[in-house]
Amino acid sequence: MKTTYTYHRLIFFLAIATALAGCQNRRGRNNEVRPDVQVAVTELKLGDIVSTLRLTGTVKALSKAEIKTETQGLYRLKTNPRTGKRYALGDRVKKGEVIVALEDMELENDIRIESKEMKLELNKNEFEKQKSLFEKGGVTLRELRTSESNFLNSKYDLEKAKIMLARLNVRAPFDGLITDLPHMTEGVKAASGTKVFELMNDKKLLLEAQMQERYFSSMKKGLEVQVGNYNQKDRLKGKLTGFSPAIDPSSRTFKAKILIDNPKGSLKAGMFVQAKVELDSRSSVISIPKDIIRQARKGQLVYVVEKKLAKERVLELGLENDEYVEVKTGLKKGDRLVIKGYEMLRNDAKVKVLK
Repeated sequence: MKTTYTYHRLIFFLAIATALAGCQNRRGRNNEVRPDVQVAVTELKLGDIVSTLRLTGTVKALSKAEIKTETQGLYRLKTNPRTGKRYALGDRVKKGEVIVALEDMELENDIRIESKEMKLELNKNEFEKQKSLFEKGGVTLRELRTSESNFLNSKYDLEKAKIMLARLNVRAPFDGLITDLPHMTEGVKAASGTKVFELMNDKKLLLEAQMQERYFSSMKKGLEVQVGNYNQKDRLKGKLTGFSPAIDPSSRTFKAKILIDNPKGSLKAGMFVQAKVELDSRSSVISIPKDIIRQARKGQLVYVVEKKLAKERVLELGLENDEYVEVKTGLKKGDRLVIKGYEMLRNDAKVKVLK
C-alpha cells in the first residue's frame, strides 16, 4: 500500500515538472527576437518621365520605282561618273542622271531637230518685225496675229521634238540606289515599255504599324519615334506622320505610319525593326521602378523606411514606360523608398538599411 502511494506521488510531481517545462518553452518562443530585414533604399527626387509605346514591323522605302523605256532603241548602259564603270546593281545615283541611253537614228532623222530650231528662229524674227511694223501702222492686225501664230507653232514643234528625243535617255527620277538592273546585251534593240532598272530611295523609310485601340486617344501627328534593328546599336529618329481614324473591329487595332530618317542608309528596306513612340511626358514628378510595386488587396503598394521601420504606401500611378512609372499620390520627395529586400517586408517590420 505504501509503495502504491509513493508511486502516485512520483507520477504527480513528474506531470507538474513537464507542465512547467512546457510553459518555459512557450515563454521562450514568445520572447524570441525576430532579426531585422536587410533592405536597400533610395531617396526619392523629382525628375522627368516619358511615356512610351513599343512597336515592331517591317520598314519599306518611301520612294521606289520600276523604270521602263518610253520608246524603242538600241540599248546602251551608261557609265557611272563616281566609279568610272558601267552602272551596276547597288550603285547610288542622283536625280536626273542618264542610266540607260537608247539609239534610234530613224527617230532622230524624222524629228529633224536642227530644222525645227532654224524655223523657230526665222518665225521669231518675222514676228518681231511684224510687231514693229504694226506699231507704225505698216501691217494689219491680222498679219501680226498670223506671224505670232507661226512663231508659237514652231516653238511648240521644237519642244515636242525635244520631248521625243529625251525619251531616248532613261533617267533616274530621284536620288537613290539601283535595286534591280536586268541584264541586256549592248546594242540590242529594246522595245518601248521594257524594264531597264529599279530605283529605291533609302534615305527615307516608312514603317506601317498596328497600334492597340487603347492608345488611340494619345495619337497625334509629329510624335517622336526611335527606330532600330535588333542587330544594330544605333537608333534612328522618326515621326508619326498619320494614323487611321478607324479601328479594326476584329483586332481592335488601327494603322499608323512612321517616317524614318535614314541618312547613312544603315537600315535596309525589308528589315524587321523595333520602334519606340514617345506618347507623353511629365516634368518634376516622382517616378519609381515598376518591378518593386507589389499587388495587394489595398491596391498597388511599396515600402518606405521611417525610423527603422518599414511602412506601406498605397499608390496612385500615372504615366509609365518599360521600366518606370509616375507616382501621383502615395510618395513624396525625400521618402526613403525600399528598392531591395521588399519581398520579405510587412508593415511596421524592423529593417536594417544597407549602406
